Amino acid sequence: MTTTPKFEQTLLSSRKKHKIDIQKWDNVLQLYKEGKFAESIIGILDYVDPSLAKERGNQDQTSFLIPHGSAIVDISLKDGYLTVNAPFLRVPDGGASIPMLRQVAQINFTPLDLAQIKLGDDFLYFFYKMPLDLCEPYKTYELFREICNYADQYDDVFIDSFGASWVQEPSIERFDQSELDKIWNTVQAFISEAQEYINHFEQQRMLLYALDVLSITLKKIEFYVAPQGLLRTKNEEMIKYLEANIPLSNKISKGKNFLKELQTYNRADFDKDIYKIQVFIPYKYNSSMDNIKANFEHAYKNAKAELDKGDHIGSSLTILYAFFNLFYYNDVRDNLSKYVTEVLLKTSSIPWKEASKELFTAIEAIMTDKIPTETKKRGFWANLFGFND
Repeated sequence: MTTTPKFEQTLLSSRKKHKIDIQKWDNVLQLYKEGKFAESIIGILDYVDPSLAKERGNQDQTSFLIPHGSAIVDISLKDGYLTVNAPFLRVPDGGASIPMLRQVAQINFTPLDLAQIKLGDDFLYFFYKMPLDLCEPYKTYELFREICNYADQYDDVFIDSFGASWVQEPSIERFDQSELDKIWNTVQAFISEAQEYINHFEQQRMLLYALDVLSITLKKIEFYVAPQGLLRTKNEEMIKYLEANIPLSNKISKGKNFLKELQTYNRADFDKDIYKIQVFIPYKYNSSMDNIKANFEHAYKNAKAELDKGDHIGSSLTILYAFFNLFYYNDVRDNLSKYVTEVLLKTSSIPWKEASKELFTAIEAIMTDKIPTETKKRGFWANLFGFND
């Protein structure tokens, strides 16, 4: 346990999974300000993907059918209203539908904030309707994002738990068998290595370090291959648990059990949930430089204090935790992703002392705006909604 955990480059060709044009958001806001409400909503579609409205809309641009995974997001701009319908699951026959509908009712209270899941004939669909003049752009984007995110999250859960079925087969891209073998072996190696670190830190009574390794490992798996389906849902639920206000011993115990579950996961079920999904609205956000620095502030100060007192393990884990959080919660633009990824590759499986210095240099460069000039000048610090740094 004298070196840092191993890091592997992502198998996704890019962490930027969309065609968002951040320069178009100002135009979206201006159209809404001028009272051109329908045009503002169409502008949101152009912002997400410049070809989306034309390819997925009707001739008069009042109706749009946009796939997202297994859901079909039906957007209507008619009669002074925005109406969104997103069918995503067929209800099973018989008594199995009753417990599923109870869970739907609970989801409509929380976590849904805007849309509601409704029952129509034999299928479930997300629904929302509001006057066009109330379609404030941030709210409207969040509505689309909420529907896409939770359609992704609950379809596989309801299929697995209640026997529901897709309204349409999701539009996905699968890995070939050799790639799936590599993914399985790499994830298993992540887990085995994490178990060794956790056991070591528990024996040394370094329980916070053990918790860091748990969280880093689960986010490392997401970075590496971005699992989908039920595997993604389980991984996200465990990450939320590890970050909740729960006794430390409970977190470590449950986290260790989850690693064992992944270690003995049915291989066919694992392979089934490893694919690339067709996306309308990404479930992650981009962040501005100010947001990144604000999120890094605590880690930066703690890592410096740990480094100053010679705690190289603590300093390294603090910064690794911050970097994997960056990737887990944000759809990081290619250039920033490349910069941080190169640091993670450089500090993979090297002595803690050496790693702590390299990692701290990297986070300090971000905090003090001293990242490489060729990276900064490309303008990736603009955030999701088009503000420049």
